[in-house]
Amino acid sequence: MSGQSMSRQVAGAFASSCIASLCTFALVACDKGNPPRSSTEAVGPPGTGLRSDVRVPAHADVIVHMFDIPFRRIQAELPILASAGYGAIQVSPPQLSNGNAWWGRYQPLDYRVIDSPLGNEDDLRALVKAAAAHGIRINVDLVLNHMANLGREHDGHYPPKWAQEKYGVTGLFSPSDFNAPFCISNWGNLDEVRAGRICGGGNDPGLPDLRLDSEWVLTQQRAFIAKLNGIGIAGYRIDAVKHMDVAYFGKLLTPELTKGKNVYGEVIAFKSSFDSDLEPYLRGTSMGFMDFPLQETIRNAFKPGGSLASLAEPVKDKAALAWDRGVTFVVNHDIPNNEGFRYMIMDETDETLGYAYIFGRADGVPHVMSDRGVEGGLRENRWKNAHRRKDLASMVKFHNAVHGTPQKVLYADSCALVFEREGKGLVGINKCGHEFRAKVRTRIPDTATDVLTGKSALLGGETELSIPSRSAVLYLSDSAGR
Repeated sequence: MSGQSMSRQVAGAFASSCIASLCTFALVACDKGNPPRSSTEAVGPPGTGLRSDVRVPAHADVIVHMFDIPFRRIQAELPILASAGYGAIQVSPPQLSNGNAWWGRYQPLDYRVIDSPLGNEDDLRALVKAAAAHGIRINVDLVLNHMANLGREHDGHYPPKWAQEKYGVTGLFSPSDFNAPFCISNWGNLDEVRAGRICGGGNDPGLPDLRLDSEWVLTQQRAFIAKLNGIGIAGYRIDAVKHMDVAYFGKLLTPELTKGKNVYGEVIAFKSSFDSDLEPYLRGTSMGFMDFPLQETIRNAFKPGGSLASLAEPVKDKAALAWDRGVTFVVNHDIPNNEGFRYMIMDETDETLGYAYIFGRADGVPHVMSDRGVEGGLRENRWKNAHRRKDLASMVKFHNAVHGTPQKVLYADSCALVFEREGKGLVGINKCGHEFRAKVRTRIPDTATDVLTGKSALLGGETELSIPSRSAVLYLSDSAGR
């Protein structure tokens, strides 16, 4: 691969991400009781401000990202996904895009054409229809900040001439629809981040940055969303939000386009950059967001020297998003597939325990990442077909059964965290290399079964809880699990 081609790949990979500074922190844990929420609560990614008219059963909120998986293959997996209890599938960007590699999905060529290695418009329509028959919604990943990196030889028109000829379309964007061509160099300067190009270094010209203050550009993007709405898409994950001005979203996401839709964005920000990078969007939009602050809190808690007590109440001190704004995860597609984010990969056992935490807690909407592994051109097979994992399906079952019930922390220290879900369930996590034993008092009224092991126990009142080393228990009241 030539140096120029390599730099284009790097720029494409970073199209769904941005550079953020590292930070470390600790929280003082305290007991917490969340406000009760209805069993028919509007679900899906929270914080969209658009959920009040979406009244569906509470079991339908868990998102599985079928990352860069073709639509027909996803359709074949629907019985497995429905049986596991997943409520929504996030698919990779479906528009005409640049090349076969996964990062090409994040380099749009034309919003008007749905055709890529994932499938065409007919394939997407068939998936949406089949998913609806299984009670599952389809969310689409949107790339709106930029277009494809086609090199310095490109004339600045989109789609390129070959695509216009193949699909019988005229040009959508011309050079006047883009900001001045310069690469972002100071990632701490938000004006530069929002106006500059994401580049791969060297002589790479970067990803052409759209003028989002242009009514023409907004009109084309609104038309794309309207087209997807017509297909039956239920929600949207918006890529690279940090690269777009807060006011833009008020213009783009009109009530007509977003009624009944679940919208969540990607802002890669942690505690150190919460106020500068996340707070403006939390304050100025009603979107939910991928909970990067919580992912870091989880990662730090499970590290040697970290404390699980920091997970007792992470919303304090901005170590997590509020209950109605966070889409929670332990790994997403960028983390293993972008060199700059691989430091965020957790130990495999710790990652599983992290999943037990996000599925057990009351706040946020859990998000699972599943991919095709090296078969799909990725670096490793660790997350291949993760949606088929039985342990994750058991955690989804627990989450669905206790959804909408308050949470109360019963025990928290460096090694262990135990909390109850309003008489319906008990979550215990032990990260250390020795058995955890402690007396706890719960309000579980009957026998409870650990969804991970099938072990039953009477946990009501004061009882001694035992959690083996490096493991978790998710006890579900037998009455709640029926």
